[in-house]
Amino acid sequence: VTTHSPSVINKLKISNVIAFSGNDAVSLSSFGEELNDYLRKRPNFDILRLIYADKLILVEGPSEEMLIRTYINLDRNNLSGIEVISVAQKGYKTFLDIWLRVNKNNKNKKIGIVRDFDDQENAQKEHEEYRSKHPFITIETTTLYTLEDDIAHNSNNTNSIAEYFSIPLDADHSEDADMISKFLKDDKTGGMLSLCDAMSREASPLVIELPSHIIKVLEALK
Repeated sequence: VTTHSPSVINKLKISNVIAFSGNDAVSLSSFGEELNDYLRKRPNFDILRLIYADKLILVEGPSEEMLIRTYINLDRNNLSGIEVISVAQKGYKTFLDIWLRVNKNNKNKKIGIVRDFDDQENAQKEHEEYRSKHPFITIETTTLYTLEDDIAHNSNNTNSIAEYFSIPLDADHSEDADMISKFLKDDKTGGMLSLCDAMSREASPLVIELPSHIIKVLEALK
């Protein structure tokens, strides 16, 4: 049976799924109940996109997903064919293990990870071990605590965002970037949605410079 529809899979019985790639057959049940239950509790999560995408970026949440999808859409000629999936801060390493089991012999596949630092140096080192061992894996972390902090402190983004959204800045400008970061965080997904809408406007779009960790992942997958 050949199908392009992911609905052929019963996601409440995902442990029954076996993925074929070349001469390999990988049963998802081999990754244990924790991952299977995690996927079962997210019925809209498409495991086929994770396993079979040629170029894939995993992100922590909807803010990263919206921003990267917007940027990809604005540069479709160079960034076409990249899938972006939010995994909600859980399972990066497990998902990488699954992806590697299925795609380890396919040199045409690439995967990137965009993650927040969150003051967790050990977690960053653990993830970067994958990057050092596998040339088709790119893992990049924010310089500051979260994505919003990196956006606000990058290049001229603070002034551009403040001017576009009519946000008054301090007279001494000492805390301008923190104010913009707070503006984006106060309504977490709403702030990012407003930013993405502004970037996508046909007339007088907001122009910002993406944080370096996202640029590095996109360049690796380009």
